[in-house]
Amino acid sequence: MPNPFYLRVLPLDAPFCDREKDLNELASHARNGANVVLFSPRRYGKTSLVRRVQDRLKNDGTLTIYVDFLGVDSVEDLASRIASRFYAYGFGGGQDYDFSRKGRQLEGDVS
Repeated sequence: MPNPFYLRVLPLDAPFCDREKDLNELASHARNGANVVLFSPRRYGKTSLVRRVQDRLKNDGTLTIYVDFLGVDSVEDLASRIASRFYAYGFGGGQDYDFSRKGRQLEGDVS
């Protein structure tokens, strides 16, 4: 029998038990532009929760970008990580993008 437990971020289609209230609340905060801190011990599902909220927001047409801040050791490292995520989503190459348009938000995560 294969191991039913994941040791990495859960795939979006994997079972994710009893977090519907958390998902709805975090999605609502994100839509309203509220800052939220998720604080819990390692392996409690923070990143999986954030990824699922991002998926819901994407389905609503909201732009989200995930940046992992674990191990950031300088302002330059932080800036580099953020810039690389923007570039990965196609915002490099001198293209202008109006982030002030209604319904567009950028989200980050510290996990």
